[in-house]
Amino acid sequence: QWNSMAQAETPGPQMAQLDDACLELLSRLSPPPNTSEVAEQLRRSVEQAVNGTGLLVQQATIFGSIGCGLASGSGWDVDVCVQIDHAHPEDLNAARQLPGTSLKKTVERHTLNRAGGGLRKTGWVVDPVLSARVPVLKCESPEGVQVDVVVNHTEGIHNTELLRSLVQTDCRFQQLALLIKHWVDWPAMRPRLRLRMFECCVMQASRRGIRNPSDGYFSSYCLTLMVPTSRVSVMTDDSIPFQEVLDLIFPF
Repeated sequence: QWNSMAQAETPGPQMAQLDDACLELLSRLSPPPNTSEVAEQLRRSVEQAVNGTGLLVQQATIFGSIGCGLASGSGWDVDVCVQIDHAHPEDLNAARQLPGTSLKKTVERHTLNRAGGGLRKTGWVVDPVLSARVPVLKCESPEGVQVDVVVNHTEGIHNTELLRSLVQTDCRFQQLALLIKHWVDWPAMRPRLRLRMFECCVMQASRRGIRNPSDGYFSSYCLTLMVPTSRVSVMTDDSIPFQEVLDLIFPF
């Protein structure tokens, strides 16, 4: 039904006006041109600070919106995943003395506390959120940039690689994903359009607080994945690149 509906629709003047408005909005959503350079400097600062605490960082990786090319506006932040092969012996011993808890999670929390101490010595403001599903250091660099630091959260890195592949495959994915993210951040934006199923989900998420996934609502990553899913579900010739990428990632 969705296929036949999509093929039957012919773009008219209103859709052309919407296209122009969206392109104008996208030009304002672009982050500053030096965003990547600033993010890389912050990544190196995190790596150096953590290395200075006696921890050996295997790799420090930028993930999230900056890492996949979906950052927008001036309010962007940087997500850094610090990968460590071996925990500090003191942290490991302390974790083993807490029976009934996940050794991995406890070691991560101790490691983050140690990393936070290293960042504070270099002038960073650090607020540990260790009770979260993924323990995180909510930080602010001396330059005033918000930085989230996690330990061994490789799932976030893999998710970023998937979105980066989609961004590199078709620029329209990046454009539509940025518009959707802006839409759900601005509840007053209520276009009176015939909605597809995924758009109804987005509208409902917007009304109920999309930026609070800890309460069971959509995460930004989930919303972003709805964009290529929608394109594939109404397959036309110009959406084939999305299908090719999904076939490579999900061969089953």
